[in-house]
Amino acid sequence: MKQVYIGNLPFECTSNQLYEYASEFGEVVNVNVPMKSDGLSNKGFALLEFAKADQASKFLDFAHEREFMGRKIRVQVKHFPFDTQKKRKGTKSDAIFTQNQSEEFKIKGTFIAVSYTHL
Repeated sequence: MKQVYIGNLPFECTSNQLYEYASEFGEVVNVNVPMKSDGLSNKGFALLEFAKADQASKFLDFAHEREFMGRKIRVQVKHFPFDTQKKRKGTKSDAIFTQNQSEEFKIKGTFIAVSYTHL
């Protein structure tokens, strides 16, 4: 766990301010603060990546539920979803399985043939 998610981030917070705050706990290698379409404020969350997992853990232990720039932030472990099949219908998907017309499935670059019978 080198990445952490920060929720309830103050909308006026910049990536530089967050970098300075987090760098007290270790080497921050990436700061991602998504901005709103107006470009004037962030979306209220961010992702931080530390060089080492223990640095991220120290930051999580210290900063979770602490006040930062006037708001109590939530810091959590960044989870990577494995099951991408649960995405909503109609959304762009990076699904693990893709099907082509010859009933073959591609799994991360390896083809497997699938046969089935109708009951």
